[in-house]
Amino acid sequence: MRQILFELGPLKFYSYGLMLGLSFAIGIYVALWRARREGISEDQIFNIAVGIVIVSLLGSKVLHILVNFSTFLENPRIIFKNFGGGFVFYGGFLASFLFIIIMNHRYKIGILRLCDIYSPSVALGLGITRVGCFLSGCCFGVPTELPWGVTFPSGSFAHKQYGELLPIHPTQLYSSLSGILIFLILLGFLKWHGKRFHGQVFSILLIFYSVNRFLIELIRGDAGRGMFWGLYTSQIIAIGTEILGIIILITQSRNKEKRLSQYIYL
Repeated sequence: MRQILFELGPLKFYSYGLMLGLSFAIGIYVALWRARREGISEDQIFNIAVGIVIVSLLGSKVLHILVNFSTFLENPRIIFKNFGGGFVFYGGFLASFLFIIIMNHRYKIGILRLCDIYSPSVALGLGITRVGCFLSGCCFGVPTELPWGVTFPSGSFAHKQYGELLPIHPTQLYSSLSGILIFLILLGFLKWHGKRFHGQVFSILLIFYSVNRFLIELIRGDAGRGMFWGLYTSQIIAIGTEILGIIILITQSRNKEKRLSQYIYL
């Protein structure tokens, strides 16, 4: 755990913020690369990407506040005291999806086509950002006796919650590795199979990530994630995104009119 990665004089560079910024920078680069392969204006994709950065941060924070609404209602100052922390991925994901729908009205590129372009960036961004979560000590797992269990130091979020130093699941690293794996799966799919209809890459991202997130939540140990009907908030959303991914994959693949005349490869 290393919340402050390094310091330059009075400036402190926090690991989560740096990893988040790095994921956005690399994600935009990857999106521009995919735009070229799709034959879409890089300027348009860049403009949308900048907006996605902003709305995803706001959406992530808003969902965090909604999930913990009673806590923030009792003490609203917490929102501003720790404004740089407390982000929920699905909040940013859903906000970005809505933003893409709005921007599509302007650029007329196609919602599913845009989602395909940004999908590899999302997967890779998760892989990078979750390393920041590990270094910050947030999003930790439940206690485990497995040999790769990690122990966070005194004063960490895990220590404060459990009241003692315990080996716990490094769920942040599980999520990071899964994000990188999904990114590689998408690249492998594009290289050897090729995109055959718009929405195909996006549906693969939804299907793989939703399953991964649902399972990861089972061994997450951090409190304040919200629970309804016996499921955590992210698990409920994961069920919805899983269904959405399957629907897109089935409906688009069965519609011969949606089939691309020229497949798009890596």
